[in-house]
Amino acid sequence: MSKHIIVLGMHRGGTSLVANLLHRWGAYAGQAHQLLAADQNNLQGYWEYLPLIQFNQQLLNSVGASWFIPPGVDEEKAIENLAADPVYKRRAEQLLAEMRKGGQDWLWKDPRLAVLLSFWKKMWGEAIYVVTVRHPLEIAMSLRKRDRLPISASLLIWQHYMLEALRQTEGSKDRIFISYENLINTPVEQCQRLASFIDRACEYERDRESLVGNMVGAINTQLRHNISSIPFSDVPQATREQKALYLYLNEMAQDRAEPFEQLSVELYPGWKEYLQTFDALSKLWQQFQGREQLLLSLITKAHREVFGL
Repeated sequence: MSKHIIVLGMHRGGTSLVANLLHRWGAYAGQAHQLLAADQNNLQGYWEYLPLIQFNQQLLNSVGASWFIPPGVDEEKAIENLAADPVYKRRAEQLLAEMRKGGQDWLWKDPRLAVLLSFWKKMWGEAIYVVTVRHPLEIAMSLRKRDRLPISASLLIWQHYMLEALRQTEGSKDRIFISYENLINTPVEQCQRLASFIDRACEYERDRESLVGNMVGAINTQLRHNISSIPFSDVPQATREQKALYLYLNEMAQDRAEPFEQLSVELYPGWKEYLQTFDALSKLWQQFQGREQLLLSLITKAHREVFGL
């Protein structure tokens, strides 16, 4: 039976590079016309299966969530319950059947999967998980450039995604953490580590020298555009919990299995309200963009009416 490899991580967190490595290892990602096309943000492609992206977006929409306002506890439970809904279940099974019909090992990569695992684990059972780890400030720098998200918002989203990836895969017999920085700095060593892990999980015995060489060929250091000049422990916008989480993730990427101390890395109360408020303000700004004088006059009028001026 074919094995399925699930790439987890944050948007702009190195998941595309890792998916490319797995493709070069031999995992099927979908037909070329079904994959999200490369663009200026990802010149080597995203390796994301478009039907999966569309379905995952439907799952998020069903509870009023999105990739940048991920589901909270109540919404996650509602998403999990959709696994018993005939419509959602049938569509999910169809997507899985499409990937399995060729009989070869395959991969799915969509960062949204990290916050939708409560649903998908009901569908696929056991899986091989590859979790990508990248300096959170570099992720935030990339999202600020692409989506104009403030650093603090990006760090909150990153924290939620990585916490969900940890929680939902805890206890899995086939799970590996891959550091983006280690891939860049020691590509041969990290590709050997990844290939060895996937071969073992898929029960392969083979010479990996040429295979690893092909994987290493996907790593182009010139495509790394956002580089942090400071360690994450010194990032002023990062909370104590976020710093502790990144430290733990790096330990996992070094194969140092430690108990997951959930309480020390939790999101602060009100995280979702903060993201919702930013989203509302962002939409308001877009609505009035180019009409700053009108917005200013409305604010001035409201101020005068409130204070009786």
